[in-house]
Amino acid sequence: MLPSAILCLLLASSAGTTPQPNTVWLVQPLYPGQELLVSRTQEALGKLMASEEGQLVGTRALAAALQGKRPSLDCLIGEAACSDPVDSFIASLGLERIVMLRAGHEELAYRCRVTSYLPQTGERAYAEGTGASLERALIAALIKVVPLASTIEVASVPQGATLFIDGEKVGVTPYSGQILPGERKVKLELASHVALEKVLDVPVRGALVVSETLEKNPARLVIAAGPEGAGISVDGKRLGTDKVEQTLRPGKHRIVLDLEGFVPLAEEIEIQPGQTLTLERRLEPTGWTAFRRELTRAQEQVYSGGAYFQVSYEQAWLHSARLGAQGNPLDDTGPLARRLTNEPSLSGLSFEYGHDGRYFGLMAFGAGYYHSTTPFAFTLERAASAEGRADATAVVIRALQPHLRVALWRFSLVGQLGLEARVMILNNVRSGDGRELDDLYLLDLQGTAQIGLRAQIVAGLYLEGIFRHSWTLSETSGFQGFHVGVGYAF
Repeated sequence: MLPSAILCLLLASSAGTTPQPNTVWLVQPLYPGQELLVSRTQEALGKLMASEEGQLVGTRALAAALQGKRPSLDCLIGEAACSDPVDSFIASLGLERIVMLRAGHEELAYRCRVTSYLPQTGERAYAEGTGASLERALIAALIKVVPLASTIEVASVPQGATLFIDGEKVGVTPYSGQILPGERKVKLELASHVALEKVLDVPVRGALVVSETLEKNPARLVIAAGPEGAGISVDGKRLGTDKVEQTLRPGKHRIVLDLEGFVPLAEEIEIQPGQTLTLERRLEPTGWTAFRRELTRAQEQVYSGGAYFQVSYEQAWLHSARLGAQGNPLDDTGPLARRLTNEPSLSGLSFEYGHDGRYFGLMAFGAGYYHSTTPFAFTLERAASAEGRADATAVVIRALQPHLRVALWRFSLVGQLGLEARVMILNNVRSGDGRELDDLYLLDLQGTAQIGLRAQIVAGLYLEGIFRHSWTLSETSGFQGFHVGVGYAF
């Protein structure tokens, strides 16, 4: 019997005074080899019963409390009639309740077995509890045999919040109920409000009152502003430029966008709790700014071109009367055309391919084909007649000519220098007396310079007008002339 099991301990530690009501908590290991759990269980009991008076946890606390007390032995020695002498003896020590607790650790959980004994009535109660922690297993067992629960009242502003205790929904605010002692997690949830969580240290048989004010869910504002560099302010506070993300309280707010040279934009907005409001706004430029921006935009579009290909119609002529064409350019024999006696012109087509940097570029390769629009009239040497006439055909090969360009709006001025090889054939040659002569040829190298004006029509497509002048060290004058072309930059 439980009273007999502790009788020796009580006799050894008692020596009588006026008894005080107490509860004795005695702990033993549930399984062999788990004696260390005894001290842990006693510590958990001590923490749990910290607010309760007259709680004796462990044999040492019991022995210390009974020092100097003298229990009544009347029932034990037969001087008084008692239904259970041992119960009467324990009751005379002032022990209101004796709780025997055995704790053990199993593979996945802790287990506690509890026996509660009331000496004055002889009532016994048995219970068992398990839990992931020793404290939870202890409380799970004790609440079945010992009244430990506390009361709790929870209020919230606004009302109607859902109340969770240790993750379990128990009601809505205002709420009144019971709560187990120990560390408890309390959570309040309400639509459009920030959930509130807190940890309560619940005493044994206590009374807790919790009152909380819930905050509305913050709203989120995302603003993307243009053009680049546009400033963003909300409610008079500068938040940044271009794009900002800001958490705001729900309600009405004033946003202002500004940038030098642009018309400021002010707007009133209203944002709901928990809402993410995304705004995209673009400032309109003032008149002068719009002009400058269009000028810059067009120039950048011109400068953005890389490679280009151009086809042109050309009109050219020899810029002096010097001429040096002969029957065999490699053999200094036969008739020789020496000097022009008229001002003939040539026309034809040319093309070129190159690459433009921002300011500097390179014409990689080009060629032109020309034919005289009026016959060439010239003097002849080493021929029976001193004069001759002929049609002229010329081919020009150009390569690796650097150029410089400067853009203003859609127009760009282009200057180019380089060398080109020229082959010209005088065919259908007739002397002054009407005789037909063999074709005459010339082959030389020209230095050339040109300046042109390009006008961009649409992105990449442009028209160009060019004046070109060339020089040569040979006996024949260089070309000069104009050409008009269309090109595409890509």
